[in-house]
Amino acid sequence: NMRDPNRDHAHGRIYRVTYKGRPLVKPLKMKGQPVTSVLLAFLSKVNSVRYRARLELSGRDTKTTLPQVAQWASQLDPEDAIQAQALLECLWVFEEHRVPNMQLLQRIYRNVAEPRVRAATIRTLGHWGGKVSDWEVTLLAAARDDEALVRAEAAKAAVAFKGLTAAEVIFEVATRPIDAEL
Repeated sequence: NMRDPNRDHAHGRIYRVTYKGRPLVKPLKMKGQPVTSVLLAFLSKVNSVRYRARLELSGRDTKTTLPQVAQWASQLDPEDAIQAQALLECLWVFEEHRVPNMQLLQRIYRNVAEPRVRAATIRTLGHWGGKVSDWEVTLLAAARDDEALVRAEAAKAAVAFKGLTAAEVIFEVATRPIDAEL
């Protein structure tokens, strides 16, 4: 805090942490670029680059941006780890535009091996609770997932839905092994 009594001229803030000998990441210029160019940033291994691309796309017109995102996502291979992350980023673009895309969500959940990506997909499903139909099969599958992290997200997502299927998700999770996340 700026008003902290322990703060003096010798103890300030760290503005940049770098690895000696490694060049700095050059920021990509995305403002005003075509959607297809911005989407290529989703293939970056650097989280901040993907985040900035998602922010750029979230500020664009929904009617023109989302069809291009969906078309680009349809060409990605969910079995490749980098492309699986890019698929998740595309799903988050839909979430930020507040437009559910169950087809993309189900494609990611069914085909991606990385449990963190599947868990993030189920978290997004929970955010869409009440706005989507045909969620039951996907959420029940997540409740029966081998990974505890995915099951935890299924339990949290079930709260956003009504009906017996949502309660069944909670019971399915409760009958499986528990870990620290659960």
